Amino acid sequence: MQYDFMKHNPSTFTYVEKAESLQEVELKNSSKKIRAEQERELKSFRESLKTELKLLKQEIDLLPKAISVVLSQTERIVFV
Repeated sequence: MQYDFMKHNPSTFTYVEKAESLQEVELKNSSKKIRAEQERELKSFRESLKTELKLLKQEIDLLPKAISVVLSQTERIVFV
C-alpha cells in the first residue's frame, strides 16, 4: 500500500515549500552580499595598483636619465 503524504499531512508540504522559498531568498541575499564585498575588494586592489604605479613613476623620475630610459622600456614590456 502506498502512503499518500498530502492526504494525511497537507500542512507539512506547505511548510516545506515555505522553508525552501525562504532558503532561496537567503541564498540570493548572501550571494549579493558576497558579490558586493568582492567588488569592493577588487576596486581597492586596483586603486592600490594605480597608487603603486604612480609611486614607481615618481621614483623613476628621480633617477638619472640613462637609467630612467632603461626602466621605462622595461615598464612597457611588463605593463603592456
